[in-house]
Amino acid sequence: MPYGSYREDHTPRRVSARGDGNGGGIGWDRAIAIANGEASNFKPYATADGFMWAFVDDGTDPADRLPKPARAKLLRLRDERTAAHDLVQPMFDRINDSHIDKLKAFHEIQKLESEYNRNIHFASDERAGREPTSSAKAFLARIDETKRKHARLTEIHNRLVEQQSEKSGRSRALAGLLDSNLERWLKALPPGSKIIPYQGAAPKLRKGETTVEAIERVRQERAVALADLNDLRARPITVAAAKAKAKEQIERLAADGRPSVLSLLDHGEQVRFALSLEPRSQSNISRDLFAALAFTTWVNRDALIAAINKEIDAVADGTGISDNDRASAEAELTARLHGLERDEEALIDQAELSGTRIDRRTDADAQAVLGIQIS
Repeated sequence: MPYGSYREDHTPRRVSARGDGNGGGIGWDRAIAIANGEASNFKPYATADGFMWAFVDDGTDPADRLPKPARAKLLRLRDERTAAHDLVQPMFDRINDSHIDKLKAFHEIQKLESEYNRNIHFASDERAGREPTSSAKAFLARIDETKRKHARLTEIHNRLVEQQSEKSGRSRALAGLLDSNLERWLKALPPGSKIIPYQGAAPKLRKGETTVEAIERVRQERAVALADLNDLRARPITVAAAKAKAKEQIERLAADGRPSVLSLLDHGEQVRFALSLEPRSQSNISRDLFAALAFTTWVNRDALIAAINKEIDAVADGTGISDNDRASAEAELTARLHGLERDEEALIDQAELSGTRIDRRTDADAQAVLGIQIS
């Protein structure tokens, strides 16, 4: 299969394994490596005409394929990811230092209490029930002060751990949004894809609703729509469709097991039975068993179809949906999900303009986040 690649401006170009005299050939070793998936900087993409395009990772930035506003947004998100990551690393050092300080205070408490218990004068006064001496009181006060110090250091340490968890969460969220979503989607776009800015009406807030509340509402609506879509896809097919599929399977199996009488008629030879057949979908049974099943099905085809239909009627719960109705409902729900994704992103942009930061979902729709569409 011939290969092609992107130019730096992301337009496709053809390349040949055979050298063209001008350095245009990639060489047979390279072509074989591409075909075997061993060339990491080539990402093959097959077009409808059978021509194989290959994305050459030559260091160009996929963001350059985007319209200016989308490119600026992607670069800003990259900067936020870097900044979030840079905030996390120093926290580890601070947490480690605070943990060491906390341990030192704890060990100091153990040391002081051990010294107090080993002091025979302090111990004898306690056993005799006498009032502690001024030295004993001073020692106990020192222990209490060290305990208060340990409590303060523990509080500081816990607060740092909480801050680190929050900052790490934002760093991971931005990395997931970019690395596992936006960047991957952008690199996977087929050659020749035309990316244009999305032009749509901005979502309106309900009466008395804040932007943050609207975002939460849209996210809840999206969750409901997504659950409805999953339920739709899980619904069974109709009884009529099930019977049609079963009949098709049985008739195909019966055709495989049909014996041949041509040799009998032409030459008086024996009827030829298929004694060994390659299983179609039942790959877990032997060829001989499949041949026997096929012949039995041919003999009892009508009875088997009737029995299967009766079983379908007994098991079906009446919730089946036709392929056309399923496709129509799925298209409607998918369109609603896309609209909710764009509303959510528009509201997040509005919140950011007012100074409120809202973390995006790592599985947010790439086109919605970047404000683009593929024409």
